[in-house]
Amino acid sequence: MENKNIFTEKFAAIFGLSAISSTQRAVSGLIELGIVEKLPSGFEFTDPFFQRYIQLRILAQRTKQAVRKGQNHIKEPQYIDLRLMCSEKGL
Repeated sequence: MENKNIFTEKFAAIFGLSAISSTQRAVSGLIELGIVEKLPSGFEFTDPFFQRYIQLRILAQRTKQAVRKGQNHIKEPQYIDLRLMCSEKGL
């Protein structure tokens, strides 16, 4: 997914994010911690293994939720849920 415009209402609506200002603060915190860096193409993780770890955590969370709802097919995340990362880092 293209991540240049993560501070838009459309992006927030698609991924269930709260106010755009919250996303901006979260990304700023991740940059300060050295977890994410801003590139001309958008924002990227500094460590691809950590990025994969977060993707797998999101997949596990979705799987648990789907099992509770009786669903049997879960799509692996192709994006990173900033809310999950920030809550794990105490931001």
